[in-house]
Amino acid sequence: MEPVDWKGLKIPDYPTIITKPMDFGTIKSKLKEHKYKNVREFMDDMELVFSNCATYNAPGTYVAQSGKAVHEEYQRLVQQLYLNFYL
Repeated sequence: MEPVDWKGLKIPDYPTIITKPMDFGTIKSKLKEHKYKNVREFMDDMELVFSNCATYNAPGTYVAQSGKAVHEEYQRLVQQLYLNFYL
């Protein structure tokens, strides 16, 4: 829900592995501030969150499994809402 606090979490390799961080809190702020020009920009940021999660967290870990489950639900909602129509 917020940017990864890699210093607080003591994971100093995070910024070298994840060069373009993104989180749901930032996405929410960008939505509220009307910073997305189109649906594609929003969806790209959403996919970046899931990609970063899968890249940094080892498969099988709680965080990786949770990220995968949320991603699957997001994809289901995208299909249900026909968001691809706007791309």
